[in-house]
Amino acid sequence: MAGATFDHVSLPELRILVVEDDPNVRAAVVEHLRAVGHGVVAAADGTAALSQLGSSAFDVVVTDVRLPGADGVRIFERSRALSPPPAVILMTSFGSVNDAVRLLKQGAADYLTKPFDPDELVVRVRGIAERVGLQRELDAARAQLEAASGVDVVGDSPTMRALLERIATVAASDAPVLVTGETGTGKELVARRIHALGSRRKGPFVAVN
Repeated sequence: MAGATFDHVSLPELRILVVEDDPNVRAAVVEHLRAVGHGVVAAADGTAALSQLGSSAFDVVVTDVRLPGADGVRIFERSRALSPPPAVILMTSFGSVNDAVRLLKQGAADYLTKPFDPDELVVRVRGIAERVGLQRELDAARAQLEAASGVDVVGDSPTMRALLERIATVAASDAPVLVTGETGTGKELVARRIHALGSRRKGPFVAVN
C-alpha cells in the first residue's frame, strides 16, 4: 500500500551482530545500539563473524567491508544464505564504496561511509526495526486468521503478503469496509478474515447471497 504509515507498530528489540576490527569504532557502535535497547554481539574479524552467524540467529548484521579473516562481502553472502536472512548494513571507507554499492544491488539493506555519526546508524536500524515489527504483526495476524477461520493461507507471494497487510490494517479500523471483485475471487473469505481479526469478531458474521 503506497503511502501507508504504520505508527501503531511497536518497535521490537533486535539481535544485532556488529563486525568491526577497529576497537574504537566497534565500541562506539555497540554502545549506541545497546543504549536504544537492542541485543548486540560484537566480532573483531570476519572469521569470528562467520562463526557467530553459524551458531546464532540475528535480525541485523552491521559489518565493515574490509576485514581480516573474511571480508564484508563474504559475510554478506553468508548472511543472505540464512533463513530468514538478517538485514545487512555495511560500514565502508571511501575506497570500498563501490563494493558497498554492488552489495546494495544484491540485497544489502544500507551502507554508511566512515567516519559516520553512530546516531545515524541507530536511525537506519530503527527503519529495519519498523519493518521487522510490521512483519511480526502480519505473521501473528495470519496465524490468528487461520485459527479463527479454519482456512489455511496458501502461498507467500508478494501479492498475498500485500493482501494480508491490507486486511490487517483495515481490520484495525471500525470504519465500514467494501470488498469488491469478480465472482469466485474470495470476497467472502477476505470479509471473514477482517471480521475475525478486528473488533468485529465480538459480533456474528452474517453472509448474505
